Amino acid sequence: MPAFAARLAEAGPPSAIVVDVGLLSGEAGRWAVVEANAAWASGHDACDPDGTLDVVLRAARPATEFDTADRRLLRPVPEVVRD
Repeated sequence: MPAFAARLAEAGPPSAIVVDVGLLSGEAGRWAVVEANAAWASGHDACDPDGTLDVVLRAARPATEFDTADRRLLRPVPEVVRD
């Protein structure tokens, strides 16, 4: 899996996501992404609590602190209007 993880990181996914990977059935030694989730929406079972907090805080930082690669993924904050 280390080689697969390295290739995945080189592909440039968003910096604050959690990726689940698994072996392909019937494909010895072939890994695949099972799902990718926002840091705050993923299960944290058996995860390092400090590492988990680092990822969530990275995802929730001010917009001005995102680098160019992540800035392309930001959405504008919606305007909330109460009647």
